[in-house]
Amino acid sequence: SKSRSNSTLCLQMGIIKTLLSHAVDAGHIDHNPIDQIRVPKAALAKTKPRRAFKENEIQIILDAVRGQSPAFKYWVHLGVFTGARSAEIIGLRPEDLTEIEGVICIRIVDHVLRSVKTTTSNRIVPLHMGLGETIEWMDSRASEELIIPNVSVVQKAVENYSHKFRRLIENSGIRIRGQETFQSLRHSFRAALRDADVKDEFARRLLGHVPLDIHGKYGNEVPVKSLADAVNRVYREIKV
Repeated sequence: SKSRSNSTLCLQMGIIKTLLSHAVDAGHIDHNPIDQIRVPKAALAKTKPRRAFKENEIQIILDAVRGQSPAFKYWVHLGVFTGARSAEIIGLRPEDLTEIEGVICIRIVDHVLRSVKTTTSNRIVPLHMGLGETIEWMDSRASEELIIPNVSVVQKAVENYSHKFRRLIENSGIRIRGQETFQSLRHSFRAALRDADVKDEFARRLLGHVPLDIHGKYGNEVPVKSLADAVNRVYREIKV
């Protein structure tokens, strides 16, 4: 059978752990039998490093997805302008599109259909001003279980979308230097925040590197409007 990467195993293990945790909470089982199981990290020496895309390459990617299906196109848009992981986007529910302090945001939170990578990954991300069309499409999916259609298992959809993204990169004319994957958009967003002189604290909050408290707020709370200002400082010349 086809072997799975450690990252895939970690995501799948997280999904199973979340389901079993819900079963414990509901009283169906006494304990989570795999709670302490960890997937060993793969040797890094065998893996080419992921790199951030340059801004002109981001524009090439956005141009290339214009003729794609709405779900794939807006998955890429959200990856570019939020730095969210693939599974975080594919697992978005309609209720995760929300308005806070007059700012349209997405809530990336653990739920029964998709677990997040770590506790600190639970976060609120304001949506970039260039995502108006994306927001309209997301809003049109309000009656569905997940915003991305035809997803029965999030991890399977992640694999399918990732393969399609890789093919798009290979056919786009972008020079392949290492592991150009969807995760590269996350590195690109982090680099764009840095280049725009966004405070490291804000960048860490947007990327899910700062924990939320029990009320779903950051320890030293930053107004959502301040985070929105930070998001809108990046990719100002990019045409969606």
